[in-house]
Amino acid sequence: MLTLRCTALSALALTLALGTSGCVGDESDLIDSNVAAVSGHHDPPPPPVSSVTQLPDGRFRFVSTAIVAAPVGRVWTVIRDIEQVVQIALPGVASDFTWVNGGSAQRVPSEFQFAALGATVHEEVFDRSVPERTLRYRLVVPALGLQTYVGTMQVEHMNQGRSRLTFSRDIRF
Repeated sequence: MLTLRCTALSALALTLALGTSGCVGDESDLIDSNVAAVSGHHDPPPPPVSSVTQLPDGRFRFVSTAIVAAPVGRVWTVIRDIEQVVQIALPGVASDFTWVNGGSAQRVPSEFQFAALGATVHEEVFDRSVPERTLRYRLVVPALGLQTYVGTMQVEHMNQGRSRLTFSRDIRF
C-alpha cells in the first residue's frame, strides 16, 4: 500500500493532464505524445518530486509535488471528489467505493470505504476548502499496516494553463 500511495500522485497528475477519468497506462509514452496536444505546451512538465521525513512522534511525512499540464479549475474539479481520487490513484487495487454513515461527495465531513488488497479501508474527508483548493482526509480504522493516515491534496495556479498539485501524507505504521 505504501508504494501505491507514493506513486499515486504521478498517475493522478498524468490523468488530470490528459483529461481522462481512469487509469492511463505507461506514463512516459503518454507524456511525450499527449501533453503538448492537450495543453498547448511543447515541453512536458517535470516529473513529480517526492520526499519522506520522519517526524519526532514516529510518523512519517510523505510529500509529492507535480506540475500538471491542465488549468487549476480542471484539476480542482477532480481532486475535490475523493471517489475520483481513489479510482485514479489506486487503479486495479481499490474497488467497491461506498459512502458510509450518511456521507456523500457534497458533505464534509463524510466517511467512505473501499476494498484494497483484501482489506476494507475506512476513511473520512474531514476538510475541503474551495478558496484554498485543498482536500484533507484521514484513516478512520487502522488497515493495511497503517495505524494513522492523514492526506492533504492541494492544487495551485502556475502559469500558461498549468497547475501545481501537492499531495502530502502523514502516516504512522
